[in-house]
Amino acid sequence: LIQVTQDDDPQKPDFHFRLAELYAEKQRYNFIQARALDQKIFDAQPAQKATLQNQQKKYESDQQKWLLEAVKAYIAATKFKKYELMDEVLVKLAYLLTSVKKEDQAREFFLRLIKDYPNSKYIPDAYLSFAEDYFDKGEMDAALKFYEKVEQFPKSSVYPYAVYKKGWCYVNQGDYKTALETFVGVVRMVQEHRANVNANQAKSLEKEA
Repeated sequence: LIQVTQDDDPQKPDFHFRLAELYAEKQRYNFIQARALDQKIFDAQPAQKATLQNQQKKYESDQQKWLLEAVKAYIAATKFKKYELMDEVLVKLAYLLTSVKKEDQAREFFLRLIKDYPNSKYIPDAYLSFAEDYFDKGEMDAALKFYEKVEQFPKSSVYPYAVYKKGWCYVNQGDYKTALETFVGVVRMVQEHRANVNANQAKSLEKEA
């Protein structure tokens, strides 16, 4: 369909997007299969270990192959400026790049999302990505500012996590009183069912806080 469809056809970016989703699914499948062998390889007898390791290498190789194909397909979709799902394309591409430690490339697409689609429902996800990057670098003041930007979207699914991570920013700054208040606030948010996350996520967040 992509080969026979003209670039001015409004359906063409959707074909690229669907292809990217399929490739990304294949990438996730191979990643899961590869990691499922970790414990088996650890427990295996010497005679079996090499066979399992070869299977794992094949899954990891296929994972990388489908990752590259997914990235190429998502990028192809981003070239159609008027595509109605462009914000979703950008955030999924950015998350895919983040998952394989390509944060610098991912930031380019998060920035484009913030700049070109300020009303997108994925804006808090973009802000969170910057907050996490600063947190990982140990820049707590900058991280706090971006976690606070996420707080502007209380209905977002990433809102409770952003509040929780603010608590760790305060811990790292030595402000333990504010950190404690923040963590207590997260617990209350979950218990009062104000966190827009599923039950497992809510339970995990409450436990961590």
